[in-house]
Amino acid sequence: MTPSTGPSAGAGVPGEGRPRCVFCEILAGRAPASFVLRDEECSAFLDLHPAAPGHLLVVPNVHAARLSDLSPGAAARALEVAAALLAAERALGLAAAAGLLLLHDGTAAHQHVPHVPVHVVPRHRGDSLRVIGTFATRAAGLSGRPGRREELDALAARIRTSIPAVRVEPGLRS
Repeated sequence: MTPSTGPSAGAGVPGEGRPRCVFCEILAGRAPASFVLRDEECSAFLDLHPAAPGHLLVVPNVHAARLSDLSPGAAARALEVAAALLAAERALGLAAAAGLLLLHDGTAAHQHVPHVPVHVVPRHRGDSLRVIGTFATRAAGLSGRPGRREELDALAARIRTSIPAVRVEPGLRS
């Protein structure tokens, strides 16, 4: 991935005038996550507070607080990966009716982590109240019950088996 050149570009190391970024901590292996995909430009892992089973976060590997901080290629790759992962979730039956791709760009848009995420949320008919409720709870600064790591790891392994068209680095650890 080509490093971005925006004001929040960097290797994701805490400090350097930047607040601690939990996504950078996850990408560096200093915080746990249930990874589905890692490549040179971006990574995808299950959301700890999912709006629906299979709720993924696709994040650039280089710290970028805002979409405008990413190169056009990095932004396009994140969306390409999000679309491929949604297709994988459909193949598994996780996204039976539809999928929601969501990008919070800035705190006024309720972006809680200063690192661009693309949310991939599998959807089913009749789940609107639950999905909207999850995001509304987050906007209010509250979190629901976190997913259990062993359940998230098992789901990540299932999703990984359904993405043969997207390269996953060898030795990927959940």
